[in-house]
Amino acid sequence: MMIFFSGKLTDMIGRRRSTHILVSLLILTSLITQGLLQYVSLTDNQKYGLLLVNQFVSGIDTYIVSFILLLELTTSKHATFIGNLALVAFTFGEIVVAGMAYFARDWLLLKWMMTLYMIVIVPYLFFLPESPHWYLMKRRYDDLEKLLRQIARFNRRKECKWLPFYKYMIEHHRKQKEINQKNTIRLSFADKICRFLTHIPIMSRLFIAAFLGFVTLLLYFQIAYDLGAMDHIDPYLNIIIGALVEAISYIAASLFMISYGRKTVFIGFLLLTMVCVLFKPMTSSFDGFVLVLFAQLGKFAISGAVCVTYIFVPELFPTSIRATGMGFFVLFSRLGSTIAPIIDALISHDQILMRYISFIFSFLTIICIVLTLFLPETRNVPLADKIEYHSKKNPKIQTINN
Repeated sequence: MMIFFSGKLTDMIGRRRSTHILVSLLILTSLITQGLLQYVSLTDNQKYGLLLVNQFVSGIDTYIVSFILLLELTTSKHATFIGNLALVAFTFGEIVVAGMAYFARDWLLLKWMMTLYMIVIVPYLFFLPESPHWYLMKRRYDDLEKLLRQIARFNRRKECKWLPFYKYMIEHHRKQKEINQKNTIRLSFADKICRFLTHIPIMSRLFIAAFLGFVTLLLYFQIAYDLGAMDHIDPYLNIIIGALVEAISYIAASLFMISYGRKTVFIGFLLLTMVCVLFKPMTSSFDGFVLVLFAQLGKFAISGAVCVTYIFVPELFPTSIRATGMGFFVLFSRLGSTIAPIIDALISHDQILMRYISFIFSFLTIICIVLTLFLPETRNVPLADKIEYHSKKNPKIQTINN
């Protein structure tokens, strides 16, 4: 649940400030709880309670906030490349954590190492820019112009190349605001919530994205647990190979998205994942090398699908609720990742149960494919800033006072 509320916070106070708050909360909580666990004599129940608090706050996904900020700092033309860069960096983090675990060999020491790793990047946060889309959505035009000047200076763009377009955009934005204020009625908070909840396009995208997140992370972690349980290869080496396969999958998915769009590539990777899931129960008789190769193919397929969702889902929502929508998506993704180890423990090495589970997973994948067909294609489509509501008196008038 923490990720959902942090997403709402991000939409309210901005990407930069929320990152500062969330990272500070994460580091302070880690230092306090781990310090008590390390240096204070506690009962097992007290240790368990502190660990729960530590894990709960660890649910703050600052990666999502930074991911959204990256997408909003670039144009729709380069969104795929930027999103891929962030995801490949995530696989590098997996390798770093695997290396930490190899040298630590103790869960508390590993947590200390990860906390110190976070503290090292804190100075960079002071140079973190705010999202220009968020400034525009909040009508902070002076801050927006200042940020755009910094970006233009860094990219060596002359004022004549961008400033006239910026002034035209702001003038149009102000005129649109005046028109909306004349043609719309000021709504109470309850009316705004009701209007949002009954907005069919947004709500349908929200719940479809949640289902896609649930299924893709369920399959991702199910395949990851299958890889982790293999006796044919050293577990640390297996994690590193899996991270490299994941990085290759992210790059491949991004290259395909540039040419074929989000929906087509997502469906393609889901179909490949379904094939791997269906044939998984039949691979028990394979030798070690073939078994590892087939499992990594499954990791490649589902990682590509996850890559598409992390770029596709933020593009489905306007700036005013983008982080909230992404938080809702990640919330259900975490639910899928939580159920995955439970299913893995239940089926164990039972081949019959494994076959039934593979059919269920395949059915869920088919539902994902069907639901994806109802979503709009977002490749090269500029990010929207507001939810589009239409006046009953004049359906052409869009209200932006939400």
